[in-house]
This record gives sequence, structure tokens and C-alpha cells, in this order.
Amino acid sequence: MPAWLTQLRASGRIAGLKLNWTSSGGQPEYSLALAFTNLALARELAGGAPGVSFAGMNGDLSVGPGGGEVNLASEQAGWSFPAVFEDPLVRFDRVSGRVSWTTQAPGGGGDASGPEIRIVGLRFANADAAGELSGTYRPGGKGPGLVDLTGTIERAEAGSVARYLPLSVARQVRDWLSAALHTGRASAGHFRLRGDLADFPYRDPATGEFHVDAQVRGATLAYSPGWPAIERFDGRLEFERAGMLIAMKSGAVLGARLGETTATIADFRDAILRVEGGADGPAQAMVRFVNESPVRNHIDDFTAQTVIDGAARLSLRLTVPLRAGGTTRVNGAVQLAGNNVQLEPALPQFEGVSGRLEFTEEQLSLHAVTATLLGGAIKVDGETTGPGRFALRATGKIGAEGIRRLADNQVTRRLQGSAEYRASIDVNHRAARVRVESDLAGMTSTLPAPFAKAADERWPLRLDAVPELPAQPKDSPARDRIDIRLRDDVHLAIARQRDPATRKLAIRGAAFAVNAAAALPSAGLQVAMNIDEIDLDVWDALLRGAADPPAREVPGVPAASEFTAGFPLLPDEISVVAKRVHIAHKDIDDVVFGATRLGGYWNANVHARQINGFFSWLAAPSEQQAGSLTARFTRLEIGPDRVSEIESLLSTQPEALPALDIVAEEFVLGNASMGRLELRATNRQTDLGTVWKLESLRILHPGAMVRASGTWALPQAPMRTTDLDFEVELADAGLALDAHGISGALRGGVGMLTGQVHWVGSPLAINYPSLRGDLKLAIGKGQFLKSDPGIGKLIGVLSLQSLPHRLTLDFRDVFAKGFAFDEIRGDVTIRNGVAYTDDLQMKGVQAQVKIRGTADIARETQQLQVEIRPDLNAGLASLAYAAVNPVLGLGSLVAQVVLNKPLQEMFASEYRIDGSWSAPQVVEVQPAAPSTRLR
Repeated sequence: MPAWLTQLRASGRIAGLKLNWTSSGGQPEYSLALAFTNLALARELAGGAPGVSFAGMNGDLSVGPGGGEVNLASEQAGWSFPAVFEDPLVRFDRVSGRVSWTTQAPGGGGDASGPEIRIVGLRFANADAAGELSGTYRPGGKGPGLVDLTGTIERAEAGSVARYLPLSVARQVRDWLSAALHTGRASAGHFRLRGDLADFPYRDPATGEFHVDAQVRGATLAYSPGWPAIERFDGRLEFERAGMLIAMKSGAVLGARLGETTATIADFRDAILRVEGGADGPAQAMVRFVNESPVRNHIDDFTAQTVIDGAARLSLRLTVPLRAGGTTRVNGAVQLAGNNVQLEPALPQFEGVSGRLEFTEEQLSLHAVTATLLGGAIKVDGETTGPGRFALRATGKIGAEGIRRLADNQVTRRLQGSAEYRASIDVNHRAARVRVESDLAGMTSTLPAPFAKAADERWPLRLDAVPELPAQPKDSPARDRIDIRLRDDVHLAIARQRDPATRKLAIRGAAFAVNAAAALPSAGLQVAMNIDEIDLDVWDALLRGAADPPAREVPGVPAASEFTAGFPLLPDEISVVAKRVHIAHKDIDDVVFGATRLGGYWNANVHARQINGFFSWLAAPSEQQAGSLTARFTRLEIGPDRVSEIESLLSTQPEALPALDIVAEEFVLGNASMGRLELRATNRQTDLGTVWKLESLRILHPGAMVRASGTWALPQAPMRTTDLDFEVELADAGLALDAHGISGALRGGVGMLTGQVHWVGSPLAINYPSLRGDLKLAIGKGQFLKSDPGIGKLIGVLSLQSLPHRLTLDFRDVFAKGFAFDEIRGDVTIRNGVAYTDDLQMKGVQAQVKIRGTADIARETQQLQVEIRPDLNAGLASLAYAAVNPVLGLGSLVAQVVLNKPLQEMFASEYRIDGSWSAPQVVEVQPAAPSTRLR
């Protein structure tokens, strides 16, 4: 019996055995035929090493002196290939085919080392694969034997390929393939193995041949831990000698369509994987590829919040050492062609981006990337400069409309044109330091002074944004500071804090300074200015949005009165040092002004040439237009050129006027020093609408004290009306007239002027054609002084200086140097701007005067009847005569007493005064009848 046969160990069940044996002294003749079930056969090699074996085989066997043959038709069989596969036992669900062997004649006097095995049409199938194998195997060569096999693979599970790689393939390769290639199915495969097994895998083509290939569909290749896998790929799997190739024609990476891509291991001994290929698809998938790969650790998640629309192309080359300790090398690029890119929510969107984003295992770089940012062209280059560091450089152009896309408010709406800029961004982990510079050439501004700018003016601008480095490099900065410097005198500082809900940086405090330090407050906006001149009324109207239409109501876009969403343009603190400030419709000079806003309150101190003191302003609630003003001034001056503007201010609707509580120790109106001012007024809602009520007006002057109250409302007419009750207590009427610029017209005069008046219009803009009311005058002890009638107007008429040269008798001593009076009394009624009186009387030492008629206040004309009765008092002269001749003096005195009234009536005169107040026309008429005598 051959020696190899003695090495076999068999078990199973034999049926239908047929044995023939013939021996005639030479080699025996024999034949063996049998059927078997559940046959197990194992061969023990020299030294006790196990050889190829099988178990669970069903079929029939025929053996003869030259060899034998087995026909197999088995289910649930197993073959063992020791020293070939890591798991030597290969189980099959079905095995069928024919295996034959031939024995070799003894050589050198001994048995051959083993049979030559021929496999013909051996079909196999299990859960991993199904196919057919044919070929030969014979012992010999350098050890394991010589093999020549050819086969086909009908199907195979891609995830099981590694189980069928021989042990001669490096463990790292088998482990990688086991972990990397899963799911999917192979088909239409071919198998070829030829040569001395000791030379496997035949790196030298002359030593043999090893080749396996199959078509793969729907497979997944997780080529390297941490890198996004290639999914659902179709292609070809090929093992050639000492290497491997996976050629993918289609597939996907994170939703991007895979192009021609290969994964190769050139030599299993080196165990180095190379992946090279590309993908086309959504650009966001390309960014996700970077974010979900180890590249993100080197760029410190720079693109973690990046959002890109549209399509892009990814190209990638990877070198992955499969042995422990190796470093993966990567070279990739994302090609953009007109995409819109949002780097992070807090930054504006880049539109129409074209260019390449290239990356390696250590670096991310941008090369000649062009885009549109805020409506202007921009070009960007950049690269990582170290672990977690990224540097960007940009040049571009921005227009006014682009600025309004950042902040659409009343300030940015005054900008037009465009300007070039340059920018640099230094990213340190998640914190980005930004600098932007421009000369603003080409940009125009119609903002009020000092920020009006022509297009050809160059104003240096620099923006620096500096983040506060987070405690953990992976965290986003919780705060940052932005400094904007314009020209060499303007500084805007902004402090931002990240909102935990939106993760966006929102402004918490800002400081704006002109020729002053920008000291950042803990919250709100602070303004400090040291300038020559500023019009705060214009700025207030601008910042409140009164001059322009409301801003667009777009989510995330600030309202017109906001700098950014949720942060107002109106400051919380103001400090102004200026040579001139226009505020509240008046100019004040040499100003030092400070104000703070808390809630709806403004509190301010002001020191200036015209005003000195403190005031408080309470803004109106949102449902109302008017606020309230409380002020305490040591001096308040409204110059002559401002009186008309105050009247214009009061011509507006009452509901827009504030409530007032004002005290001024020294009040100057026009050129008149009025004395102390006390004023209280409020807005009140009634059934007829808003009423502006003058609760109390009090002016204290050495010459007079004025008290008044009234309303300004809309009763039942289309126009608003003013009703005023007043009382003037005269301590020195002449002194009071002097304060109003009518100097030298009157001396003395103590008394009262009271009345009620009404007109259509505002309290300070009297409408004379609609003026009506009643006045009562009672003044004593005074004298009209000689003055130019044009200066005192009606006072000049009342002084009777125009009468003396028209009198028949010479009364120049009575009137020419001023009429001295003991009493002026009378009532005046005003209707439609015309004053009427029937009983205005002036009683003096020289004469008694009665005036009746009308005076047109608007036209400054009069139609008066003046009755003058001189007081011919000869009592003093009689006493003088008595000193010389007592009899004559006494007689004269008695005659004067007896004849007093007849003499007054004898010398009485009456005059008609017409024409203007400044040039009255006086005509003497018939003497007054006795019935009109003064009493």
C-alpha cells in the first residue's frame, strides 16, 4: 500500500462495497468501489502536521492501483485547509463534482510522496460564495506542493472576502479588508492559481500566477477609520499576485456621487493602502466630508458651521499605512463653481463662490477663490498656519446696499456708492481675529455734519475684531470686541456676547467717540464728542427714523431705529463738548453737555452761554407721541432768532408736545430779560381729543409778575384753538416795558392787567384775525415819557405826544414832556383782532383823558376819540398871591374853587386819532358836550 495512504484517517458510513484483489507475486491487482455518506477523511503530514481534510461528504468512490476517483454530491460538508486560511475549516452548504487522483510509480526504490489530484467541475456553495473549481494539485516543489487551479465565482459576499485570503497575505491587510469591505455582493468572478505554493503570491511572474477578480455591486468600503466610507459602490475587486485593487465606477460618499475611484494595495508585504478618486454632488456633502474626516482636527473644525448650496466636485488621494504606527497622508480638493457659502451664522453669505478648497492631513488652503460678498466682488486666499490656526487674506469691493444688508437703518440709508477694501482673518481654533481696511474712496454720505462725505474724499477706515479666547479650544468664543476707527478722530467700539439660545454674537455694549476716548459701557450705547458744531435735532430726527420710511420688516434685519437687531441707535449716555450745539430748535454756544438714559428717562446737565442747569426727559409710552420734560435752569435764553422757531414748534399738534415742568432763575426771551420763569403744562385725553393744558405760567420780574393758565385743544372746529387766562401784577410798568425793549416810554405805574383771550393757533403764534377776549386795566401813579412813537407804537399814541401842536391853547407843558397820571383804568373787548373800548380813562395832575374807539391789532391802526379836560388848579397860585396881598390871594382862591368845573368844560378839547400807531393822524373835533363830562 502507498505510504501516503497510510497517513489517511477516515470515518463515515460505507454502503455497497465491492472489492477485488489479485496477487501473483508481483504488484497486486485490486479495485475498490463503494458508496459513502458523511465521510470524513484527514491526512497527517510528516511531523504530525495536519493536511487538507474534509468531512460530511456524500458520494461514491472507486480506487485502483493507478489512482482513484470520487464523485461528490454533499450537503453541509466541511473542508479544512491547515496553514492556508486563518480559519482552516470552510463549511459548504453544497458540494458536487468529481475529484480524481493518480499515483506515481515508486522512484529510487520508494513510494511516491503523494498522488496527483485532479478536480473536475467541483461546484460549491455556502453563505459566503458559490462557484466552480477545476484544476490539479500534486505534491512536490519546495514544500506544500504544486497547484494549477482555475475557477469561476458566481456570487460572493463582499464582507467575507477576507476569510478566504491565505495566511501568506499580511495580517494587517486581512484585518483591514475584513473591517473595510462589508455589505455588497460579488459576481462573475474568476479564479486562477498556478505555481509552487511555496512561492505564493508569485511576486515574480516567472514563479507562478495568482489572480482573483469579481464584479462588485452595492458594497461599502470603509477604507480608513475616521474617514467617511464609500457607500453602494459598483466596480471590480481584483487580487493580482501580491497586491489588491478595488476599482469603483460608481458609488456615493455622504450623498455625493462617486466618480472613477480606486483603492489599491500594491504589495501585501508593505501593507499600504492608496485611495484615489473623486465625487460629484451637493457641495454640502463635500464640506461634510471634511468635517467628518480627521482633517477637522487639524483645521480645528473651521468648517463645522459652513453651509454651501449647489454642486461641487471632490478629488481625493489617501495613503493609509495598515500597520500600526503609520501616518495617513491625504491630498484632497473641493472645486466650487458658483456656490453660495455661509461660513457661520454670524457672518454674511458669500455668493457665487468659485475656486478650490484644498486640504491635506495637516493643512487647509484656499487658492484664488472668487465670490460676491454683500453685493461686491471679493477674492480670497488662505491656508492653515499651524495646529488650529488658519489665515485668510481678502480684497474686495463693497457698496452701500451691501452695508445695508448688514444693518438697514437710518444711518446706513444715507450712504451711496462703493469702496474697495482689504481684509485679513486669523483663525485660532474657533476664534477669528479680523482686520478690514479701506480709504472709502467712491463712497458718499449725506449724513449730517460731521459725517457728510463726497465720493472723492478719502477717509481712512480700519476695523479690528478681536475675540476672547475660550477656555476650551473646541468652544466658540463667548465674547469679542470690535473697534472701528474712521479718519483720525472717530472711534466706534463694540462689545458682543454669544447668545446661548441662537449661538450668535449679539451686541451688549458700544461706545462712539469723536475726538474723545471710546469707553465701553457694560451695556447700551455711550456717545462722547468734542467738536466745533453739531445739530442734535437733525441727528435725533434721523436716529428716530422720522426722516425716512420705515425699514423693511425682514426677520433678523434690524429695524430702522436699531444699529443691529435688538440694539438701538439711540444712546444711553451722551457727553458733548462743543462750540455750538443746535438742540430743541435753538443754538446754544460753548456747550458742556452730559446726559444719561435709563429706561424711558433722560437726565442731563448742560452748561452753556445761553443755558445752565439740569433737565429730565421721560419718553412717551409706545402708544403715545409726547413725553414729559422737567428742567431746573439757572439761566435759560431764547434768542431773537429762535423765537419764530419756538412758535413753529408749537404749531404742531398738541399730542406731540411734551408735558413741561420748567423753572429758570433767569429767563431771557429775545433780547428781553424776563426774570424768573415757572411753567407747568400737561397733555390730557378728553372726549374731544388731546388737550395741552397750561396749568401754570409764572414770570417774576422786578417790574411785574405774570400769572397765566389755559388750554390748547380742538373743541369742535377743524383747527386747534388757544384759550388763555392771565393776570399781570405791575410793580413798575415802566421797568416791565424796558424789559421788553420799549425803553423810556413810561415811568412808574403800579396796578393790574387781567383778562381772558382766545385765538385759533398755537400758544405762541397768536392769530390776530381770530383773536377775541376781554381785558381790564387798572394802573396808578405813572408818567408817559417823551419817546419816538414808532418805538412804543400804541404806547406812543396813549402818551398823547402827538396832540400839543394841534391844540388851540398851548398845552405843551401838560403833554410834551410826558403825561403824568394818577390812574389809568378801563375795559377793552377784542373781537376778530380788533380792540374796542368806551371807558378807557387816564387821570393826571395836568388833565383827565377819556379814550373810546377801536384799535386794529393786526394792522396796527386805530380810530380813537380822545377827550381831554385840563385840570386848571389855581389854588397854589392863589396861595402865592396871598403872601403879597392876603385880600387878593383869598379872593383868587375863592374864585378858583367856585369856577373850577365851568373852567374845565370851557377849555376841554376832543380829538380824533386815525392812521397807524407809528404815524397817527390827529384832528380836533367839537368840544365834548356836557353830558360826556368826566366824573
